[in-house]
Amino acid sequence: MTEENNSSIETSLETPKPKKTLSIFSILSFIAGIGTYVWFFGMVSSKPILTFLLTPFFALIAVISGHKGRHDIRKSLADMKGKTLANIGLMLGYVIILTGIFIIVLAVMGVVTIAGLLGS
Repeated sequence: MTEENNSSIETSLETPKPKKTLSIFSILSFIAGIGTYVWFFGMVSSKPILTFLLTPFFALIAVISGHKGRHDIRKSLADMKGKTLANIGLMLGYVIILTGIFIIVLAVMGVVTIAGLLGS
């Protein structure tokens, strides 16, 4: 009976594990990734030039902060969480950047094709 009491006392004296903190950069990446799409689709009809100039900037913020968040989580030795938020922000940012590159390549190819047809 005394051993049972001693074991319950020992378990109550153990220090509790610290709570995992959420990475600020992961949150920033997630918000910037979502904000990029909200900004683009909300503003493209009213202010297209401003939208096309600032959308890649927001996407870069999502990508850079996502990589920084993943790096901080990996280096924290399981004291931080938010890897999923960082991954979502990275994915959203990269999709916008790759889409922008694709549109620029298509525009350049169109200009070159039209210039070739007019030059012939």
